[in-house]
Amino acid sequence: MGKRGQFPQHGYLYAALVFCISTGVNSQIIVKIGNVGDSSTIRCDLLNAQWYKNGTKLDETPKVKPTDSSLHIFCLELSDNGIYECRNESNTHQPRNYNLTVKNP
Repeated sequence: MGKRGQFPQHGYLYAALVFCISTGVNSQIIVKIGNVGDSSTIRCDLLNAQWYKNGTKLDETPKVKPTDSSLHIFCLELSDNGIYECRNESNTHQPRNYNLTVKNP
């Protein structure tokens, strides 16, 4: 930190801004907040997970790298805002939902 109450002018994703919202249906939405230009990693505790954004399955691109345990998004843009979900291939577990909010610093 610089002067009291001021933050440095760096593009970091602040992990302290991650929290859960209960939806009342035995599921939660994990909220992540990042800045334009940063990278973000979302972790999933399900085995053999598939990743979705706003209901559409994500394939690997130079910008997005889904694995069975995490989703890496490089160089965040405002268009990356949305609900991300990891689902177990066999549907034996409740999907995990993440709301990614990208802000201009």
